[in-house]
Amino acid sequence: MNKNPTPKEVFQSQKDNLAGHNRMMEGFAFEQGLTFAQLQYFRSIGNKVTDSASALAAGYKLQGAIEFIAELRLLAEPPTQGQAFKDVDNLTMPPTKVITPHKPATGPTVPFAKPT
Repeated sequence: MNKNPTPKEVFQSQKDNLAGHNRMMEGFAFEQGLTFAQLQYFRSIGNKVTDSASALAAGYKLQGAIEFIAELRLLAEPPTQGQAFKDVDNLTMPPTKVITPHKPATGPTVPFAKPT
């Protein structure tokens, strides 16, 4: 183990944590609870939006919640071979992804329209 392990590495170093986390994540009740808690949180944040500044703040809160849930879901997963992480001051930063624009759709512009 490295001299300055990440919280994820510390968590994964104890096998009981991994087994318990996997059981929890496979549970239907937990999944349902997580989903509905997330929906309730999103609703409560959305209800507080009154102007463009609060809308921007709400967007950051929602993004943070999504990222937190992703971290929770992947806490027991080891990094894959393709994942390259850069350690900066003990904060693990994911690699930057290049987003390419999608190609415009060809064919009918109305969803589910039958071709003429």
